[in-house]
This record gives sequence, C-alpha cells and structure tokens, in this order.
Amino acid sequence: MKDSHGDRLALFVRDMVYAKKQVRGSGVDLTAASIRRLAGKGSVDFGGGEWTAAEARELEPQKRAPEDEYGWWELEPGQYLLRYNEKLAFPPPCTALIVPAQRLLLAGGWHAAVATDGQEPVAVLCVGQGGLRMKQNARVSTLVAANPQE
Repeated sequence: MKDSHGDRLALFVRDMVYAKKQVRGSGVDLTAASIRRLAGKGSVDFGGGEWTAAEARELEPQKRAPEDEYGWWELEPGQYLLRYNEKLAFPPPCTALIVPAQRLLLAGGWHAAVATDGQEPVAVLCVGQGGLRMKQNARVSTLVAANPQE
C-alpha cells in the first residue's frame, strides 16, 4: 500500500496529541496549544534590525467542571496569535503549508495559509463577529505538502 501525503508529512512532525486522529490522507491536523490576544502593534522593516513582534497577552483556558482535563478559550471577535502543540522538522529545502481546518471555518474562525519550513509554526487566528469557543488541543489547522510528489 502506498503511503499518503499525510503519512509522509507525519515523519517530520513531533509532539502530536493523538497521531491516529491527526494523520489523514491529505495531511496532518495541527492542534491548539496556546492563544494570545494581539494587543499592540509590531514593526517590520527591510533588513530586520528594526523588527519587533506585536504585543500579545496570553489567554488562560477555563475548565467547565473541576474534573475536566482540558479547558476552553472563549474568544471575542478579533485577532489572536495561535501556537500549535506540534513541532516541525523538515529537511531543507522542504516547505509545507498550514491551512485552516474546515471545522474552524464553520465555527467562525480562520487564518491565512502559512508557508513553513519547520520549527514552531504560528498563525494569526481571526475570529468573526459571533466569537468562538475553542478547546485546548482542538484540531484547528492542517499541514499539507506544498508540492506533493507521488
């Protein structure tokens, strides 16, 4: 049986929450580890000497019941910095894309496609006017091959 794109990508993904659910035919689902509310402006210049990250405030997930293992983020409309549990380790010159999962889109959140060559990927999560509830470790994005080879 031929390996799927997801099986091949999974070779370069560490710290998956539950690989049996995350590795799919077309890619690997990425899960929410932390969310920060963007609260101030950053700076971007040509050379990078004047670059600064935007100010962001860490949000703590809240458990609905004391016995719950994981909590929920109650997100108001706006932009957030989304960090994933998974770490990537692609050999050069490999590149992959991180795209929003359909479930995230239908729940009222989205992020732009992010090209990554590895490390600790992040995305700017945008939440629509109705807000969004997101549970810790929710599968919110999918890692897909930028140029899959058969």
